[in-house]
Amino acid sequence: MRVVVCGELNVDLIVAGLPELPPLGEERLAESFAMTVGGSGANTAMSCAALGMEVALVARVGKDPFAQFLRQRIAEHGLCPDWLIVDEQTPTGACVALGVGGERCFASFLGTISRLRLDDVDWDSLRGFDHLHVASFYLQKTLRPDVPELFRQARERGMTTSLDLGYDPEEDWHREEFLRAVALCDIVLPNETEICRVLGEDDPIAAARKIARRGLRVVVKRGGRGSVAVTEGEVIEEPAFSVDVVETTGCGDAFNAGFLYKFLSGAPLRECLRLGNAAGALVATRLGGGESLRGPEEVERLAATRPG
Repeated sequence: MRVVVCGELNVDLIVAGLPELPPLGEERLAESFAMTVGGSGANTAMSCAALGMEVALVARVGKDPFAQFLRQRIAEHGLCPDWLIVDEQTPTGACVALGVGGERCFASFLGTISRLRLDDVDWDSLRGFDHLHVASFYLQKTLRPDVPELFRQARERGMTTSLDLGYDPEEDWHREEFLRAVALCDIVLPNETEICRVLGEDDPIAAARKIARRGLRVVVKRGGRGSVAVTEGEVIEEPAFSVDVVETTGCGDAFNAGFLYKFLSGAPLRECLRLGNAAGALVATRLGGGESLRGPEEVERLAATRPG
């Protein structure tokens, strides 16, 4: 299984175990802190690599110390940095994640996150890859209008495709751009909030059905309630695994990797959901986001247990 991930690579500063979000002008003490590789694209890529897949991460970084840190760390996690594009004019992106009671919020500096372009994808060096995953649709401001063309080029090369929306921080949701992109997509991987916002629905399954009619597999991530796959003909639900939550950064990205791991092996959708849930649950028990998974064995072991 060989996967290309196009998306963002940034530094995550994770401040976890806060009793509450500090009001303006005040300070609260956290229980833990980590500086890790961040971004949905990087988290998904590292989780795929941890599951044993060969991964090419296509992303932009600046020419700064953060970029050096990121190159070293992704190499330590089995990713070749050769597909990274150095942007000499723009600093590397960064995100501060604040964790309170198992939930989190983010403050992000886009930097190179939003600078990825269609012509950054060097197809000559990506021959033989099986799948293309595009992460953080709404943060990819430069790439976003060209995602349909990117998917078309991938399909010409015999690849399957998937898209993770991410949250739109400007809350415009760009419905028409989204619909053009998913027209050439095999799997859409939103969470409940994202699919409802972009399609103007209150019910995530009703929202998913709107686009599943086009022949798509819509896989909705529901956090502590598991996940659901909606196709033109069926709705498949899988409950979450019960774990002691430390921090939830990167859980959805680990779910993506677990789902794709099974999907690319030809497994039924229910098995794909179950392994995705297991991968996301394991990441929730550790501080470190996409750097948290330790191999396919532990994910398969949890997936073999009873959820709940």
